[in-house]
Amino acid sequence: MGYIGVKFNPVVSTSAFLLLGLGVDDSYVLMQAYHMSAKTLPAHHTIEDRIADTLRHAGVSIFFTSVTDTIAFLVGISSVFPSIQQFCAYTATGIAFAFTYQVLFFGAALALDAHREYMEVPFWYGLIGKGWLWADKYDAKKVTH
Repeated sequence: MGYIGVKFNPVVSTSAFLLLGLGVDDSYVLMQAYHMSAKTLPAHHTIEDRIADTLRHAGVSIFFTSVTDTIAFLVGISSVFPSIQQFCAYTATGIAFAFTYQVLFFGAALALDAHREYMEVPFWYGLIGKGWLWADKYDAKKVTH
């Protein structure tokens, strides 16, 4: 943000904790929608259906929360105090990036984990380097639940 003239100050350093809280909250919302989608979808749904249903329900909530928070901090840029202006500029930008991260990266990671779940591979296989996407038993056409 220094390239566009917004300076960093000690107050701005607290925005990292605020952004961390917002990101964790968005993750919880996505995970809850993912778990609820197993109950609402038909019996033989695909992973794509489940991720689409998750993002359809949780994405709306995350989107409006991020938009309203970003607007609130953009309004805060009009403050007369330079430190508050800088804090609000950094935080509004961070919220926009956090939303993009949640939808693109976390959604993709959730889809990869759904493949692991549907193949009934233990989660710790990924921790010891065995992998699950390139296993012998993997067949994308048969991965339905």
